[in-house]
Amino acid sequence: MNTRRTKTLSGLAFFLELFRQERARYLCVFALVAFCCAAACLSPWLQRFAIDAIQSGNLERIVVFSLCAAVAFGAWRTGENMRSFLTAQLYIRLERTMKRRVFRHLLELPLSLLRIDGAGYYAGRFQTDVEAMLRHYASGIFNLANHGTKIVCGLCVCAAADWRFGILLPLIVLIDVLLTLRFRRRQYKLSVRILENRAAAAQTAQNLLGKSKLVKTDALGELAGARYADDMDRLADLRMKRLWRETLFRSCMRGIPAVCFLALYVLGVRNILRDQWTLGMLWSMFGYLFLILNPLQAFCSGLLAMQESAAASKRLQELFRHLPENVASGKRVDAVRGDLEFRDVVFSYGGGRKILDGASFSVAAGEFVGLAGESGAGKSTVAALILRLCDPASGEILLDGVPLRDFELKGLRARIGFIGQNVEFFHASLRENLSVGQDFSNERLHEVLREVGMEERVRRDPKGLDLPIYEDQGNFSGGELLRLALARELLRNPAVCIFDEITANLDPETEASVMDLLRRRLAGRTVLLVSHRTSTLRKTDRVLTLANGRIRSG
Repeated sequence: MNTRRTKTLSGLAFFLELFRQERARYLCVFALVAFCCAAACLSPWLQRFAIDAIQSGNLERIVVFSLCAAVAFGAWRTGENMRSFLTAQLYIRLERTMKRRVFRHLLELPLSLLRIDGAGYYAGRFQTDVEAMLRHYASGIFNLANHGTKIVCGLCVCAAADWRFGILLPLIVLIDVLLTLRFRRRQYKLSVRILENRAAAAQTAQNLLGKSKLVKTDALGELAGARYADDMDRLADLRMKRLWRETLFRSCMRGIPAVCFLALYVLGVRNILRDQWTLGMLWSMFGYLFLILNPLQAFCSGLLAMQESAAASKRLQELFRHLPENVASGKRVDAVRGDLEFRDVVFSYGGGRKILDGASFSVAAGEFVGLAGESGAGKSTVAALILRLCDPASGEILLDGVPLRDFELKGLRARIGFIGQNVEFFHASLRENLSVGQDFSNERLHEVLREVGMEERVRRDPKGLDLPIYEDQGNFSGGELLRLALARELLRNPAVCIFDEITANLDPETEASVMDLLRRRLAGRTVLLVSHRTSTLRKTDRVLTLANGRIRSG
């Protein structure tokens, strides 16, 4: 598998890249975190003086400190609400950015990689890994900063009030953190397995639903349901295992605050009886202890929960190590005559049997050439090599005398039309499928449909050009789909056309009609027609035969 590390981002570099894109919002949220921590620390201090004023009966001090405490508490809660809103807004923006980036990278991965692991597997990773990672880089970071700042502020205030707290509370924080780190290592490995199983379950679901016709025609419903149920059972077992570990962790974490509050109560009562503390001070110490222990539990739980995000981040970094197709570099493809040439091309899949072994042939611009050969001889491989869906191990493939490797890949494929035996369309309207991102008028679309003999069929439908093509393409016959695919290629206006076994599933009458249409509409273009049918090949200018990895004329 072809990988690289030059553009791989570490976790810190990945965060810094996102931070640069959303710098203003990150800084605003961090500022709100600091404001909320200051307000949260100020509130117990003001409550202390308010309670002391109540004990002394000083009405003026009661009113002033009560109002100040209420304002501090209100400011704290308002700041928290604003922080939550901005964090959610940042999450949405980062999700849009990251999913665009990851999806673009997936589209640029080599076709061979997608075939090996399955598109459903990468679709599952695309959904689960990105969302899990964003919980880390959006809300997770701010929550840790918020809780961490409150812990530090609370420790300072408690240590200033009584030196014994200055010794005891840092030890408690250290114990909690060490306990979290011990659980964290186990949770990380488990989170990786959970994410992998989620992707596998998504792949199974997409595969079975995509093959629903096969499932129904072969009565495989129970088998398909059992297969998906097995995936979900494995996933549920892993999640239950993680739940038990998290429950054990929380039980340990919740026992510590109970001991701390009991110790503070005993110490507070003792100091009040000795006139060392006031009731207001005991109240404020309870507030500060709560300010420490509650965020401490949230901080440690957040560290533990972020293991799934960390695992997802690492999996995304591994995904970005896969070398994408270099679609943007190379010679610009402005105009193409259509001269094709193979020179001693050698190719094999995964280093196995040589499909092509020194294959050489040439097709002049404007020629209509057939390519014949036994099943498995490598006819479809020739088409894939011209489209650069794969590259030869040695030898050269030239277009207008220029090696294909020297061309900009995106521009090259825009100049080459391709229709395979299994005609493919998106689950979208006919207009969208024919236009493929370009802006054509209704008149132009109907003109092309008329040329391929499909205008009357489209006009009969009330939806016209907005007629949907179903995911299984079942609302059109094989011949109709082929004509629509040809209409799409005519709109793209390629200089070179490759047709791979397009007549294999057609009856003789439809085959003759399609071949006449191809000869008439593609005159002057270079056409390579892959077929095993003699009746199809008979209508080409000449026939190339592929056998034993080599190509001969005749």
